[in-house]
Amino acid sequence: MIYEIETIHEGSKINIGVLKKIRVSKKEDCQVLDFLKGRPDKEYKKVEALITMIGDHGLIRNRQKLLELKGKNFEHFYELKSKPLRIFAIYLEEKRQLVLLEALLKKARKLPVNVYKRIYKKYRRILNDIT
Repeated sequence: MIYEIETIHEGSKINIGVLKKIRVSKKEDCQVLDFLKGRPDKEYKKVEALITMIGDHGLIRNRQKLLELKGKNFEHFYELKSKPLRIFAIYLEEKRQLVLLEALLKKARKLPVNVYKRIYKKYRRILNDIT
């Protein structure tokens, strides 16, 4: 499996990218974009506005929209919040790029910690290989 980062928004402060999986058959796969395309238009536009705001203003300090997940298990790991969606991302400081990794529909009040750990561990390994 081959992965690459595709830029979806070039902001004045930060570029926003998504992680794409390229299969041997050359079919591209992107969990975040595929997930968002299946959501109602209103939700998609809210996420698009949030991505544009982060790209143009940098890593915003509004914890209701962008939360840095800190701890010994995480480094530059963020959660973009747009009710009822959650998008997990890793910030590549040297490239000034926030890479959107995985999107999901938040069903419970609080996500279990193992969800954060699973997503971070999976994608950190992939990003280490391609960056």
